[in-house]
Amino acid sequence: MVEVTISGRISKFAARAAWLYLPPAYLTSEPPLLPVLELIGGQPGTSHDWLKWNDLAGVMDRFAAAHHGLAPVVVMPDALGSFLSNPLCINSKLGQSDTYLSVDVPNWVRTHLRVDHNPTAWAIGGGSFGGTCAWQLAVDHPKLFPTFLDFSGVYEQLRGTLQETIDATFDGNSREFANVNPAQILVHHRRPSTWAMLGTGSDDTYYLGEIERTATLCRHAGMHVQTLTVPGGHTGSVFAALLTDSLDWLAVRDGIL
Repeated sequence: MVEVTISGRISKFAARAAWLYLPPAYLTSEPPLLPVLELIGGQPGTSHDWLKWNDLAGVMDRFAAAHHGLAPVVVMPDALGSFLSNPLCINSKLGQSDTYLSVDVPNWVRTHLRVDHNPTAWAIGGGSFGGTCAWQLAVDHPKLFPTFLDFSGVYEQLRGTLQETIDATFDGNSREFANVNPAQILVHHRRPSTWAMLGTGSDDTYYLGEIERTATLCRHAGMHVQTLTVPGGHTGSVFAALLTDSLDWLAVRDGIL
């Protein structure tokens, strides 16, 4: 695990420190070109939510131990800017969070890390707020993130009601909000090259319904969709279990298996 600074060079987004997970294979004298998983935490939250609550290191170490030290390089950027802020992972008057996560972070990874640059080797994922961000960014940037993992995310990323969200982000301009809202984009646009893993806890009633709505729309848009349910509610242990159960699927997609 490594703490790093990924500046908002293009976005000017004031991000806090990010974290990296480097698998054993990366630390060898001649490391292979490994895939990348950009993993987003919750809101409120920090960039190390996946470490503190979701056992990211344990999940990835166990996978690497079963696959000759191979695993994705995991990048955990700050998607919020501060513990309680909520820029919704979009570009709006709340900040250029989308550009930070889709331009600044990938640029930093390509510049500083030895990783596979093939688009199919890159995925984005998260739990709760991070899950919604992942599907939003995958829809908005299908060539950059052709694979995403949405664990217990919501159908639409909101701050209060829909109208309150539109007012807070685009001064009431509903057309501008629709241009970045995957729930509206996928009604009219297809994403047949996108692979999606959607999951939640069996006791997480509200989010189970939200994930089912998202899965239905993703299938309507032509995505390759897999769904998962594990025992439990809206907790870090559930997100860890969902990631654990998704890694073989992801490994096939990004070329490890």
